[in-house]
Amino acid sequence: MVKRRARPSLRRARLVGRPQGRARSKLTRRLIENEGQLRLFIEHAPAALAMFDREMRYLHASHRWLRDYGLVGRDLRGLSHYEVFPEIPERWREVHRRGLEGEVLRAEVDRFVRADGEVLWLRWEVRPYRDAGGAVAGIVIFTEDITELCAAQEALREADRRKDAFLATLSHELRNPLFPVAAGLQTLKRAPPGSPSAERAREIIERQVSHLVRLIDDLLDVSRIARGKLALRRERIELSAVVEHALEASRPLLARAGHLLTVHLPRGPVWLDGDLVRLAQVVCNLLNNASKYTPDGGHIELSAQVAGGEAALSVSDDGMGIPAEMLPRVFDMFAQVNRTLHRSQGGLGIGLALTRQLVEMHGGRVTAESAGPDRGSRFTVWLPRVAPGEVRARPQEVTGGEAPAE
Repeated sequence: MVKRRARPSLRRARLVGRPQGRARSKLTRRLIENEGQLRLFIEHAPAALAMFDREMRYLHASHRWLRDYGLVGRDLRGLSHYEVFPEIPERWREVHRRGLEGEVLRAEVDRFVRADGEVLWLRWEVRPYRDAGGAVAGIVIFTEDITELCAAQEALREADRRKDAFLATLSHELRNPLFPVAAGLQTLKRAPPGSPSAERAREIIERQVSHLVRLIDDLLDVSRIARGKLALRRERIELSAVVEHALEASRPLLARAGHLLTVHLPRGPVWLDGDLVRLAQVVCNLLNNASKYTPDGGHIELSAQVAGGEAALSVSDDGMGIPAEMLPRVFDMFAQVNRTLHRSQGGLGIGLALTRQLVEMHGGRVTAESAGPDRGSRFTVWLPRVAPGEVRARPQEVTGGEAPAE
């Protein structure tokens, strides 16, 4: 009698089939998981990414790609890259062609103009990908927006250039007064005491030493502000007192240049909460700056008015003016308008920067205006006013840090 084996064989086949089905299911799950992980990586990668077929049609574009290129909300799948960016430069088309031929290409810095006109600076890489047979099936483009990085690097380069210019100016400005001082000392050695030549030498030395002291004081003030060590002795003061102190310091410079100065102040008292010495320094800096850029015999006007809860104090001149491209930078450290005057009072390019810092420490602001070269300029300081009923006779305590002993 022949035994039948059909049932055991079928049972074995079923037993073998079940594990194979589980393996396929497990493989499918892994593929789905891997695809999800890949999409997660693409969406959160620090670079923008897009994938294209051989006809440069979009297969995938990450959210960052859409954001960086102003395409958020658009479904790009199936669209040609050249439909999306019809004005793309020929050099980029050549990069794509070379990538589709199997090359890997990259650039550290490249310029790209978005559809809305905004200019981006990019770091990019183009890589081909291949199908199962090894043929190039398309390319993947990675780009990183480094516009802010490029701007920061340019700012550092500009700061370095300005630092070098400042050091050159500093050496020049510190050396210039020493020659007349040395010559004056030689004159004093030879000239009889009290003689006209000795008196002239004494005046020259006094003037040049004062200039040196002013330069060094500005440098020290900038350093103190940078370290948060500048002290403000705030008290209730009258605007006219600030102007009076500033004029006392600036009159000799204005007189030497023959400048005509007119002053217009409000009739009633205008009360401020501030440091009398530092606010007088602000006004003095503006007057000296006007004198520096105004030809001999020119006109300078100092005026003040009340505007709401603020006092506005302006210094205007009819001098060389400020070019439009320079206006946004006049308060930057070491910035100076190119001088065309034969007479120059020198300076380090820190006076206006120091002025802005002192005004902002008082809760105010300062602005600059000019109609252009040879059409004069106007600087206005805006400071918070104090109502008469709030005036206190005694000074407040020192604020803003403790000034180091020098």
